[in-house]
Amino acid sequence: MTALCLVCLAEMAVAFVPGSVFSSVGNHAVLTRQRQQRSTTTTTWSTAESSKAVDDDEASMEIDLDIFDEQEEHRVVSDDAASSAFDAHEQVWRYAKKPLLHIGSKGATHSHGNSLRQLLNDHTVVKVKVNTKKFGTLEKAATALKSLAVENGACKDIEIIQIREYGNTILFGVPGTLKRMKDGEFPPPTPPPAPEELSP
Repeated sequence: MTALCLVCLAEMAVAFVPGSVFSSVGNHAVLTRQRQQRSTTTTTWSTAESSKAVDDDEASMEIDLDIFDEQEEHRVVSDDAASSAFDAHEQVWRYAKKPLLHIGSKGATHSHGNSLRQLLNDHTVVKVKVNTKKFGTLEKAATALKSLAVENGACKDIEIIQIREYGNTILFGVPGTLKRMKDGEFPPPTPPPAPEELSP
């Protein structure tokens, strides 16, 4: 009986001695469980982070799409406005069918300025054809003609509606013409054709 007790005590002692075979096996099992727990925790954390990253990417994509939609809407509105302005200028250009004032090779004089003033009073918009290179550019010619018209009693707010290099032509307008064009009030609508007379 005493011998059996001593054997049991010896086995228990060996099991708890650091570095013993039994102690190493026990520690290994504990370490294995701890590693598995850490692995599970890491996996859970990685999954959560990945999910959060996906959510962030989707949110960023939604923001980018919103910005793109706003830019596209702004671009469409800008294109429509530009198209409308182009149509208005083209209509006014066609409304003034032909140049009513011509500037010859000698350049512009006070007589031209007075004629421009009178023509604007009568027609609202006037085309002027410049047949000389004395001014250098059509922009300078338009400025000079406007100054001459003002010197002869025209309003200082005469408007330069359009300049076309092709044809060397400048379109002038009375003050407020550009605003009326923008508001759709000028040129006036083309009157409908007169009804054909029915033969008896």
